[in-house]
Order: sequence, then structure tokens, then C-alpha cells
Amino acid sequence: MMKNIVRLLIICIILFNISFSCKKHRAKKLSGTYECEVNYVYYDGAPTHIDSSYYETVEVKQDKRHIEVLGLKIHIDSIWDGQVYRRNGGGRNYKTISISDNKIDYYSEGGGQGGGYRITYNCIKSK
Repeated sequence: MMKNIVRLLIICIILFNISFSCKKHRAKKLSGTYECEVNYVYYDGAPTHIDSSYYETVEVKQDKRHIEVLGLKIHIDSIWDGQVYRRNGGGRNYKTISISDNKIDYYSEGGGQGGGYRITYNCIKSK
């Protein structure tokens, strides 16, 4: 009986370690350089309106149990293909990000008092 408990405990520890190392490996695969097409829109109560598109290089880094994408830290336990992560800053201020093997889609919107902004990043992994 005691041998069976010990065996079961050892199997559980091994499975836990395999699960953790797979998540860490997945986060390392996502780390790297991404080439992004960025669209930025700004508007306010006055007739001011800015609509700009440009390209930007973005670094995705792993920091122990998180990856960092455009200032957002995402825990590696939360990463899987196509998952959408949303961070709400209150009111109309929020950010969403979707990650797959070699692609990142990022959207941020904010504003208030008659003005605001919207920015999107469509990124493809380059390295």
C-alpha cells in the first residue's frame, strides 16, 4: 500500500514538472522580434483628428513566469493559441491581445471627456 502511494506521488511530481517545462518552452517560443503594422487614431472634441499608419519592431520577452508584450505581462499559465487577453483600465480604457505561434494582434483604446485614441498592432514574428 505504501509503495503504491509513493509511486503515485512520484508520477504526480513528474507530470507536474513536464507540464511546467512545456509552458516555459511555449513562452520561450513566443519570445523574439516581431515586425508590426501599426494604426493609430486620435480624436478630440475639437476638429482635431489624427490617423496614422506605420511599421514598428516589437520585442517580446520572457521574464521568469511571464511574457511581456507591449508593456503587458501575461502569465505563462494563461498562454495558448488564439486566447484573447483583456486588461481593463476603467471606463473606455482597455487593451486586448491575441497570441499565436508567430502572430500577435494588439488593440488598445482609451479616452474620455470628448477625446480618445485607438491603436492596433498586427505583428508577425521575424526572428
